[in-house]
This record gives sequence, structure tokens and C-alpha cells, in this order.
Amino acid sequence: MRFIMLCGLSGSGKSSWAYHYINSEPRPNKVNVISSDAIRGELYGDENIQRNPAKVFSLMLQRTKRALDKKESVIYDATNLNEKRRIALLNELKGYNCPKACVLFLNDPAICLKRQEMRERKVPAEVIWKQVKQFQPPHKSEGWDEIFIIKNEEEGFFNPMGLFTLARDFDQHNPHHSLNLEDHLYEAALYAKENGMGDIVGNAALYHDIGKLMTQTFDDNKVAHYYSHENVSAYYYLLLNMEEFTEDDQWLMDADGTNSKRDFRNFKLDISWLIAHHMDFFKDEKYLERLKKRVHPDLWYKLVCLHECDLAAH
Repeated sequence: MRFIMLCGLSGSGKSSWAYHYINSEPRPNKVNVISSDAIRGELYGDENIQRNPAKVFSLMLQRTKRALDKKESVIYDATNLNEKRRIALLNELKGYNCPKACVLFLNDPAICLKRQEMRERKVPAEVIWKQVKQFQPPHKSEGWDEIFIIKNEEEGFFNPMGLFTLARDFDQHNPHHSLNLEDHLYEAALYAKENGMGDIVGNAALYHDIGKLMTQTFDDNKVAHYYSHENVSAYYYLLLNMEEFTEDDQWLMDADGTNSKRDFRNFKLDISWLIAHHMDFFKDEKYLERLKKRVHPDLWYKLVCLHECDLAAH
């Protein structure tokens, strides 16, 4: 048996993947798809009704444990974009000795919106954009045995280099920043290189604020703010840089006992994780202490380095 959590925006293909997974070939154990949408339909007669999410996810957990108690596999189908909630669920499942994997679905939000036109249940554009702003990349520090990534690309949508073109003349309109966005990103990455901070920190520095392009708002004093830009930056970093890597159903290693695909994927997820957490130094000390204890010391050191790069490039 195994536990598989799906993670991604509405319309990213999670439920379709789950259907294909359970129907593509025989499985040694029964596979239960436990879906938040399906439970909303059961409770309220309409999957669109978002009433009482605590009850929905309590039922999902009950059904997950019931299936695992019977040695049956589970596909846990919801957006699952929040790190804290993923960790809490894994903590609930610590007593189950089975592989636990997260499958991340990466899509240009515009593709997700296009797919809404063909769905009976349509998720509004503002909800999908809110999901992007909530995105925190799954990471091995949460407790996963494996993280897989499925990236969907359709022609005519996302232009990766267009973001840096827009950043070139992007005035940050904030007293904490004297540089335009492109210069800030390049200066931060250059600082990482000149101080020997390594490729992971350098790449994170280059992309850490790219989400500001999509999150700029102004207060009454015409000062710009960028709420949740770190999460948007983390999402778009992966969208720009991640190839699709999915092992076969046995999660096989390379011939020499290593797993180069896993190593590459974790390298990219480390960068995205650093980007998503680079604003954490503006949170309270208790939160920072908890984070420092939870993650590997090397990852924490890289986060401190990224913060240094960010401050130096102003």
C-alpha cells in the first residue's frame, strides 16, 4: 500500500491523473481516491459549495485512515498547496508504515483557466489566482519519501523570458528598493556568486522576487506592496525551470544505486522552497526557531544566505 497526495491548482489535471492511475493497469492493492470535491458533493449536493472545510477535511482524514488500516492505497485529491497543512496530515499518518509521496502538478494558470471552460464545475479566475498566491512547494523536509512533478505545457501560453523583459523597466515604488526589479534580481544573484554561496542560493536569488510582477498593489501614499509575492515567485520559478520527471511505478534507482532524476528534482525544489521562505525573516522569532529546528542545517544556512543577498541588492 502507499499514500499519494496530489498538489496543484484547480484545473491542473489532478483528478484526471488519479483516474488514469487506478485504471491504467492492475494494482497489487485496492486504490481509494479520496477527493475533497467528491465529499463536498456528498455533503451539500454541489461540489462548488465551499461550506465548512474543516468537516470536509476531517472526513478525508477519516477515510484515509480507514483505507490504510485495511492495507489499501490512497490517493488524496485536493489542492494541498499549504505546507503547514501537508505536514499536519503526514503527522497524522506517522503510524502507517507505507511509502508516502506527493505529486505536484505544474501548469500555467492560464491553462487552468482555459480548462474551466470545458468543466461542469467552473472555478473562477480570482480563485485560481488566489491559489497561486497560496502556493508553497512540497519539500522533502515535510517528511515525504518521494515528490514527483507533472508539468503540462501547451503552446501559445507561457513565455518564460517575457517575465525578465517585464522586470527590466519595473519600478518597485518602495522606499526599501532603489533598483528596478531586474537590477535587484541580478545584483542579488551576483552577490551570491561573488561570495561563494553556490548554485542553489544563486538561482534562488535570481528568481526570488519575480512574483512581484503579478502582485503589485499601492497604498494611499502610493507606496507599492507585494503581498504573497514569495509564493508566486516560487511557483513561477518551477514553471520556468522544471522539466517533467516521473519515475515508473516501482520508483526505480539508476544502475549504480543513485537516482539522478530525484537529485535534479530535489535541487529545483530546494530553490523553490528557499524562494517561498525568503520573507520568513520578517516573521516572529518563535516561528523562525521552529523552522530552523525542522529543516536540515544546510537548507537553513542557504536560507540565511539568500536573505543576505536580498538585503545586499538594494
